[in-house]
Amino acid sequence: MQTLFHEKFIVDKKGKRTAVIINAGEYERMLRLIEEAEVLKIVQKGEEEFKKGKLKPIHSLAELDS
Repeated sequence: MQTLFHEKFIVDKKGKRTAVIINAGEYERMLRLIEEAEVLKIVQKGEEEFKKGKLKPIHSLAELDS
């Protein structure tokens, strides 16, 4: 997968990059990629907990309200 972002930088008086300007479509794409990565982390954590036997069957969760 090729990632191309066309950005412009705002620099301070010393030439240090302080901000990035990208178009809205590229920004939205970045947000989607970050969200997908976060979801994958959650799924991986759930799989690890399942393998360790830390998860309870769904019927047990209903017992928590009792």
